[in-house]
Amino acid sequence: MEENQETELPVRWSVRISLSAFRDAHAVIPRLAGRARLRRQAWKLQWWNSGDAEVLDVQCRPIPGVPMWEVLVEEGYGFGHGFRVVFVPLEPDGTIWVLCIMKMGEPVTEAMKMIFQARLNAIVERKDVSMENPFGVT
Repeated sequence: MEENQETELPVRWSVRISLSAFRDAHAVIPRLAGRARLRRQAWKLQWWNSGDAEVLDVQCRPIPGVPMWEVLVEEGYGFGHGFRVVFVPLEPDGTIWVLCIMKMGEPVTEAMKMIFQARLNAIVERKDVSMENPFGVT
């Protein structure tokens, strides 16, 4: 008898959450269960293709003026009307970095865009640093 097995989608990206975004999530969602749900939404970015307006069941859109995107999570988990997960894809190493978690009602101002860029700069500078190579010397 032949079994009907679902085919798995190939993972395209490795998703990493920056320390700053982790701290944002703790400030925006105080409960662990809510943060776990939000993290599961962010993990859907593994199957994101550049330019997609939707990943599985969440909406994505570019942030004007910067090479970054946001995932719109409509569920508020009891703490708001929804959340934005700001991320940036880094092509050479195939990693999507989550830069910020913010409430849906918060505007993305020019100052916020500068903060996103500063967080991205810190990630790019430190991405090759490991315990074996603590100073990032290649």
